[in-house]
Amino acid sequence: MKKIFLIVFLAQSLAPSNVSAKAKGPEILFEGYYKILSDGQAIGYSVARYTFDHKKKQFGYSLFTKMAAMNVNSTESLQAFSKEDMTPLSYKYSLLNNADIKTIDAKIAKGKLTATVIEKNKKTIVKLDMPKGSFLSYFLIYVMLKSPKGIAEDTKYDYKALIEEDIKLEKGFAVVKSIEKYSGLDTFKVLNEFAGKKFINYITKTGQIIASRLPVEGLSVELVSQPSLATQSFPVPSSILKEIFGEVPEGSANMITQLSQQATAVSAPPQINSNVPGKQQGVPPGMGLQMKGK
Repeated sequence: MKKIFLIVFLAQSLAPSNVSAKAKGPEILFEGYYKILSDGQAIGYSVARYTFDHKKKQFGYSLFTKMAAMNVNSTESLQAFSKEDMTPLSYKYSLLNNADIKTIDAKIAKGKLTATVIEKNKKTIVKLDMPKGSFLSYFLIYVMLKSPKGIAEDTKYDYKALIEEDIKLEKGFAVVKSIEKYSGLDTFKVLNEFAGKKFINYITKTGQIIASRLPVEGLSVELVSQPSLATQSFPVPSSILKEIFGEVPEGSANMITQLSQQATAVSAPPQINSNVPGKQQGVPPGMGLQMKGK
């Protein structure tokens, strides 16, 4: 589905932590499952992950989307990489829409994009100029966070970003409106217009989008606390997820999951050590968790 999830997925914070920098492999900044709704009815789900590679000084983004409704049976994936300053490097995109297959393998260097596109068994090479300041659309939130004001009320952001699946540059703008409660969190209500679509996004101060709506189309996506709330009865292709993410993502590196874990921990009864009558055994599971970004 074209650009429903244009700026729905974003990293937990702009600056990677020093502690995680010492861990092997890229640091996971954000990971979560989103349910996709059409007029309130579930039609699919998405899994998103942002990472930062401290050795290469690169941000990475991985996305898997499964939709099975309204005569549509599609599987979509994206793996994208940008430099620390958001200069685009490369991305791979694939779409299986019913029986049609499309793949894109794109590389960007010195302001030039070169992509190999295979669609309906036909191979083509696409080239595009990428002027300074343009970026891959799924990294929009980083551009906003890196701006002088960051994400703040009554702030407008003009930008030019690439529509990855169409290999096309488009102008867009985002306007930060009021602060509203959403799913128990304080969020900025952000109006974004890009590629002919109008979005309403609810974003935390650390840059996590909790929900996104397309009012005209009646579509919305919402971040959920656990995978099963998003995947429901839809197929979950473990082999494809492992190919994209290296594993089946847990989807716990986000504020919604952490908020749910804290609520569960607070409501859980104290655990008693049966070996020492009357003595409480530590703390309930999850009580020691710290909500990132606060």
